[in-house]
Amino acid sequence: MKRLVCSKIRLMLIGFVVAIVLGGSGIANADFTYGTPTKVPNVNSSAGDWQPDISADGLTLYFMSNRPDGANCDIWVATRATTDDNWSTPVNLGPPVNSSAFEGGPSISTDGLEL
Repeated sequence: MKRLVCSKIRLMLIGFVVAIVLGGSGIANADFTYGTPTKVPNVNSSAGDWQPDISADGLTLYFMSNRPDGANCDIWVATRATTDDNWSTPVNLGPPVNSSAFEGGPSISTDGLEL
């Protein structure tokens, strides 16, 4: 029985490899055109800002930064009323999100309910 299960798994893996090699070139074909990077008014700083993540509605921007008002790379947030407006001055999220430890890689869920 154990040999039969291993054979089925091996056959499935071979099938996946064959599918990827023979027809997989179009499976994940992303063709992106990026514009020229620009500084974001009110957001980018000389302190170092990394790993931005924007909410699904485009109105909230989370990122990590070494700004003077933070401690050891905190998570900050900037908001705007509409996607045509400028971003607000970023605010440190503070406790309980930030601590004296390294907080990095903020990511907001699509529904905006989990960070």
